[in-house]
Amino acid sequence: MKEQSPFSPGRPVSAEYFVGRLDEIKKIDRALRQSAKGRNQNIFVTGERGIGKSSLASFARYLAEREFQFLGVHCFMGATKTVPEVCRMIFQRLLKESSGNGLFEKIKSTLGKGAFGVTPDQILAAAVESGFSELPVRSAAAVHVAKLPPHHRDPFDRLLIAQAVTEPAIFYTADAQLEVYSELVHRI
Repeated sequence: MKEQSPFSPGRPVSAEYFVGRLDEIKKIDRALRQSAKGRNQNIFVTGERGIGKSSLASFARYLAEREFQFLGVHCFMGATKTVPEVCRMIFQRLLKESSGNGLFEKIKSTLGKGAFGVTPDQILAAAVESGFSELPVRSAAAVHVAKLPPHHRDPFDRLLIAQAVTEPAIFYTADAQLEVYSELVHRI
């Protein structure tokens, strides 16, 4: 007979009540510390229904935000079936969570560029109004990222390069380091 679980599926316990799982917490902490040093890590929490995955993910988010000032998002991936669907869901959650919390201002401040003065929703609306269309991240681009030489470490820039190469599409950038990847990269 299966042991009675204290967890309710999809209802994580709050971080202050989270106990146990020391090995998993150590792995999460190690991954967060590596990410804080610029060596990005991915963590996937999987397992049977009702064993505390949501609580562990919620605790990881709490730790990431409190200790490392990361933006944490919790995505339920049950409905996703492809890599692009996973990427789309994560980016949608990131945009939703960052709206109104000053994320863009923090980024600009960190880079010494001052405040944006616009919200992510305003950026999206202006892009659509200007005739831009969304270019989804296809699985071919995600696979191509792993094939890129390590000229540049920023994972988002690497994904954009892979997307330009696999579409193909011209990629305009001010970053001189990216020109070495492809003739499709044009420095402005």
